[in-house]
Amino acid sequence: MQVTGAWRKNLATPAIIIMNHTSALDIPVLEALLDGSPFTWFSKASYTAIPFGGTILKRMHIAVERSRATSAVKSLKQFVEKAESYRAHMLIFPEGTRSADGTLQRFKPGFALAAETTGRPIVPVVAQDVHRILSKHGFLIDSSVKTIKITVGEPLVRMVDEPREAFVQRTHDQFQALLAHQPH
Repeated sequence: MQVTGAWRKNLATPAIIIMNHTSALDIPVLEALLDGSPFTWFSKASYTAIPFGGTILKRMHIAVERSRATSAVKSLKQFVEKAESYRAHMLIFPEGTRSADGTLQRFKPGFALAAETTGRPIVPVVAQDVHRILSKHGFLIDSSVKTIKITVGEPLVRMVDEPREAFVQRTHDQFQALLAHQPH
């Protein structure tokens, strides 16, 4: 794993860490980057129905039922409370699902709402080539890809009077710029 950016400094205090989502390997990659720092995940409720793995997820993650607004707000509140009580990083894939080809998708606003609620900065983590090792629909690992490139961006804070939608778009644009400037 090749990491660039001031990642130790940018991840030194609890933040809302967002990462592009292209592979099931994104989760262990991000956990390895955090190297023992406390964290909690925000994930889709449907993942908790997976045999065996779902039971583990229920203990480690806060699940959100995205189709019901009241459930989503309740889950976000639990997510914030858990992260605050442990002084843990909050980990979110803002796209909401994995990209099959590594293309950055539209961001959902949950991370911005979490930032409003906690006052924490958003730290973008951009991963490149993870989908080439284990694709969205793949079951086999491609061992020909030897390096995963990770860029940890500068913390982003919502500006005073900046509408949530504008902050989400600005964060997406910054993420896209980091992705475009990663070494190939």
